[in-house]
Amino acid sequence: MMLGDVHHSDADARVSDRVRLIALCTSILGLVINALVCMIYILSGEANGLVYGEVAIYAVILGTLCWCAFRRVRIRQSFTTGLIAIFVVFWVGTFIEAWTDQTAPFDYPLVLFVPLFLVIILNHRILFGLAPIQAACVYFYTIEFAVSSIGPAWTMSDQTAYAAMMAAFSGFSFCALGIVAFARERADDKLYELVSEKEALASTDGLTGLMNRRAFMDHLRRVWPTRKKIRIAFVDLDHFKPLNDQFGHAVGDKVLRIVADRISQADGVIATARLGGDEFAVVLDERSSLQSVDTALCDLHRSITSDIQWEAGLLTIGASIGFAEGHTRKQSLSGLLRSADTAMRRAKSNHLDWAVFNPKVDNAALASSTLEMELKSAIQNGQIKAAVQPIADAKSRKTVAYELLTR
Repeated sequence: MMLGDVHHSDADARVSDRVRLIALCTSILGLVINALVCMIYILSGEANGLVYGEVAIYAVILGTLCWCAFRRVRIRQSFTTGLIAIFVVFWVGTFIEAWTDQTAPFDYPLVLFVPLFLVIILNHRILFGLAPIQAACVYFYTIEFAVSSIGPAWTMSDQTAYAAMMAAFSGFSFCALGIVAFARERADDKLYELVSEKEALASTDGLTGLMNRRAFMDHLRRVWPTRKKIRIAFVDLDHFKPLNDQFGHAVGDKVLRIVADRISQADGVIATARLGGDEFAVVLDERSSLQSVDTALCDLHRSITSDIQWEAGLLTIGASIGFAEGHTRKQSLSGLLRSADTAMRRAKSNHLDWAVFNPKVDNAALASSTLEMELKSAIQNGQIKAAVQPIADAKSRKTVAYELLTR
């Protein structure tokens, strides 16, 4: 398994979280502004059925946006659709007010600037698409309702020229926003690519393109709570160091890349990592039967150890594979990894192609390995302290030797 899909999914998740946060904040702020505007109309005594209707529609749209963002339901689509719906409702309400002679002196500046704030977050394609609609609405509103109050003595040509100028100004504002949005999206895409590339470098083995140890452990920790059981195999190449010393690091690197490709393409393998050196880790499909696992391990070993053709002839390599199956509700991830490593070491020491972890056989080795790890940890943490005890001659009562004790 290459890490490209994992990186993209992680980056996409972060982008989705950002869009979700923007949608959530925008909808909450919109609901607050909507409530304040309604209170202003009520306190000023200018509230009417049309105002209440618009306020109610805005509240429904913004409330739906807030719910979709909170529940992560089609965030991008709902956010875009909601803002366009608010834009449409604004213009429909504005024209209804004008046709019913319910306009106020400050309505004209609102039709020029409020739509800008409604759509400023949308992407450049939608902004360019809304620009002619905004321009047409401004032109029609200006020529029919606003110009008579601004310049009552103007001629028809003056009115037309003024309406066209304001329509062009408003439409150009949308286009300017579209250009800014396009530049912002390009910058976001480049940042997204840089972040993805950085994550790939940090999480991918540079030689083979597989997951490295850290990424593999992160992957297991993510999937551990979601699976009932996980099957892991550790692969260690036999006699790789002599091969590397004899033919050089270039040949050794080529062998590692070929082995990595063979492991990734093997049947039943759903994730692969290079843990370091000539060690690999494999996650096998947990849905197959144990008999299928035996077959998969045989095929995996056969594929890895097939001769490799190179300039000077054939290269023969060997491999030892250790397999362990862990039930996520009964066993820890670290315990599963130790089991697979113990089985792999038994396969190597007994010259087996592969070995399945067997508690009756491997528990002693596992206990010894655990004791070794605990001793190293105890020494590093200062939990083991040395004490010198003298050994005295019983007759002369003189110290003749010392012995070093520790606890």
